[in-house]
Parts: sequence; C-alpha cells; structure tokens
Amino acid sequence: SAKNFTSSPRQSPSKPSLMMQRPVCGVTGYELAFEYAFGVGGNVRSIADLNRLFTYDALWGRINDELQTFKPFNAENHVFELDCLALTGRHDATANYTEYGHITSGALLSRAICAAPCLVEIVAKLPAGRGVWPSLWLYDTHSGKHDASEIDIMESQNNPPKEDRSMIFQNDHGPGLGEMLSNPGRLGTWGDWRPYGPLPAGDMSARWAAYSVLWLPDRVTKYVDDKEAVTRAFRWTGPEAANILAYNSIGSSRLDWPGPVLPQTFTGDNAVFRIRSIRVFKPVR
Repeated sequence: SAKNFTSSPRQSPSKPSLMMQRPVCGVTGYELAFEYAFGVGGNVRSIADLNRLFTYDALWGRINDELQTFKPFNAENHVFELDCLALTGRHDATANYTEYGHITSGALLSRAICAAPCLVEIVAKLPAGRGVWPSLWLYDTHSGKHDASEIDIMESQNNPPKEDRSMIFQNDHGPGLGEMLSNPGRLGTWGDWRPYGPLPAGDMSARWAAYSVLWLPDRVTKYVDDKEAVTRAFRWTGPEAANILAYNSIGSSRLDWPGPVLPQTFTGDNAVFRIRSIRVFKPVR
C-alpha cells in the first residue's frame, strides 16, 4: 500500500542526505519533507532499497506502442552507480526491434504519495538514443480509483528532426486541467520548450538538470533548473493523492512519434535514463 508523507514534513523514507535542502528552482517558503538520493553514497543504494520504497509497473508498456517489458527490480535494468540509479533499456541481441518481449527496461513507482501544496523535484540526465522515451510524472497508481488526473514533470522524445533531446515536454491532464495562466518558457501547443536552446548547447542527455513542479490546490508551475516554464490552472480531482513515477520507456515501431527503436539505441548511454534524486518539499510550518 502507498505510504503518505504529505502530512508530516519531517518524515523521511530514510536518513536524509547532505544535499542542498532548498529547491533548485529557487521557490522559497518550502522545506524538505523527504528525499530519495540514489547511488552508492545515497539513501537508496540497493535492489532491497528499491523493493522497500518503490514498486514497478505491469509487464507491458502502457500506451503509444511501447515495446519494453518492465521486469521486477533487477541488476540489469536498475543499475546503481556512484551517484545515481541508471534505468537501463536492454535488448536480447536478436534482430527483432519491433515486437514485445525483446526489450526490457526500468521504471520506478514510489510507494509514498504526495498532494498539494508541495514541490516535487527530480534531478536526472536523459538518455541519448532514438526511440527512448524518459518521463517523470505524478499519477495515482495505488488506489484503483484514479480519474486520469496527471501532472507531467518531464517527458522527452528523440525523433529528429521534429524532436530531439533539447526539447522538454511539461504537460498536464485530467478533468481539472484549466487555462494557461503564464508562459514564460513560450511552450508550444503540446507543452514543448527548449530551456537551454537547440542542440548542441541544449542537449539534455549531456547534462544533469532538476525537473520540478510547484503543485498548489488550484495551479501547477513547471521548472527546469531555475528556468520557469509555465503555470496552468489545475485541480487534482482524483479521490486519492499521487505517486511519483519515473519511466525509461522504449518504443515505438511507428515511424512518427516517438520514433522507431534502432539497434544503435542500445549502445553506450543511449538507452540509459539516470536519476540522481527525488525530493518532495512542503510549506514551511
């Protein structure tokens, strides 16, 4: 069952790290409620820790012709590095890149839940490969009563020349989605923007960045590092609070969005989505 850390700002899944205690985005008036710091030096550093604090998705991808199988936590798809967890896509070395069962990947669903008002921040480095679709979002996966309320902290596709790793998507979904209140990042129709400009300077697979959302009862504001993207009117209408999700989805065989899976996707860091930390802040009391 999900564990709710929203009502006790000082409660933590385990001993807090020595990381900076303020949000990277610069929002004031919030203090650290809990955090996951991944890697050898963090408070989440083993498969046992993952099983205690997180769960994983059903075997198959959810939508959009995803091809990967999400396996239980394992050392191939969930690789602990010195200062991060590497959600890693792997292929079975056959010539089949267009059918389910030949690609595995990693995903995290927090057992802890959060609700407005809060600020959720995830420090990550995106994969470089085409057809690899990293995403960070808030969604109710535990109650069985969700109504499609969803807050997207970050999505990215690499399907050049239309999309590449300089483009970040920060959308929202559900019955409570309202109008755009401000748009300093000049987001496009689909919530897309380039916080650091086009490639190569804006290559988000070559840099760590803090992707975050300030979630208030009537609105959400998105950030990449200290760059404000957008504020939308938004009410979470589901009966239960949200889990925190991090996915390294692989797909698709389609030739349009989000781009075909290619053999070179699985060389080097192309299929690796690195998560350094997940932090949740609540208003100072």
